[in-house]
Amino acid sequence: MHRQAGAATAHVPERFGLPEQPPDHREALAQGKRSGRIRVPYNVSKRLVKSPKVNIRDSGVLHSLMGLGTLDDVLSHPVAGTSREGFVIENLIAAAPFGTDAWFYRTRSGAEIDLLLQLPDRQLRAIEIKRSSAPRAARGLELAASDLGAAERFVVHPGREPFPLSGTTMAIPLTDLMERLEALA
Repeated sequence: MHRQAGAATAHVPERFGLPEQPPDHREALAQGKRSGRIRVPYNVSKRLVKSPKVNIRDSGVLHSLMGLGTLDDVLSHPVAGTSREGFVIENLIAAAPFGTDAWFYRTRSGAEIDLLLQLPDRQLRAIEIKRSSAPRAARGLELAASDLGAAERFVVHPGREPFPLSGTTMAIPLTDLMERLEALA
């Protein structure tokens, strides 16, 4: 779980006058109600971070629970990046062909992939999610994707046009990547 998201969701019970529950209970409840997604790490060695990440599946529900009524409220809140990441992840998983596995990947040294998809063709797609419409190539993504032998590498950005970030990584709008995934079905 992102630390920001954990801090944000930790106050949800208070907003409804509910008793505080241990984090594991909230995560299990969210997963059971299908309002949250628990993603496990892609593990290939002992040097990896092994705790799962939790995303609220519906960013509108998250914003409402947090009392964020306007776009300005959302963009100025620390949960904005986590909210966008969850929104993008849910849409990409929904667009991916049946049988796709989804993980995240993070080493203890900081190399990270926000979403690692293994489609039915068994090849890995490494996806980083950014809020900036002019993202730069992330060194951590490049290192991690290279270590894993990812077939494709993408940085999802809120802009309107795809463009190359490096010889191996493409910056791409969410809808373009969704269309690419849907075409593989």
